[in-house]
Amino acid sequence: MNVLRPNQEAFVNTWAKLAANNNHRAYLKRAVVSVLPLVLLTGFFTAGTSAGAACNTFPFVGSNWFYNKNHFLSREEYPLWKNFTENKLICQVNHRTLASFMTLWVTVLGFFAYRLPNLPMSAKRSMILLVLSLWGQMFIGMNVIWQSVPIWLASSH
Repeated sequence: MNVLRPNQEAFVNTWAKLAANNNHRAYLKRAVVSVLPLVLLTGFFTAGTSAGAACNTFPFVGSNWFYNKNHFLSREEYPLWKNFTENKLICQVNHRTLASFMTLWVTVLGFFAYRLPNLPMSAKRSMILLVLSLWGQMFIGMNVIWQSVPIWLASSH
């Protein structure tokens, strides 16, 4: 009768693998939840503003590393919050800063996800392609700035 009974060690190994996969799913879900707001905010700041021509220096804003009080529009016409959504220069710098942080954050998350044990090789390859495509997107965006916003390059970004 023992021949017909399944091997108990096989069940234990199967459950261990399933538990490890659930831990990976939880890690990847937390990673996506931490990156998604950055993706939405990064696109929000420049959508529809044609802000690429506002400041064609990267990583600087003119001669400064970041914008200062001189870059904001007058308080009578624009309250402070409107400067962050309608001032082309401020929108562009916020877009660049958030995109840089997001690229670095996704690279760190991708590195740790690649090192997860029992993660399928197809998922590891997908993580590498995601990180490479994000860096490529950032370099295309930097070239758009440096080349004074050519339409063909801006549309590819």
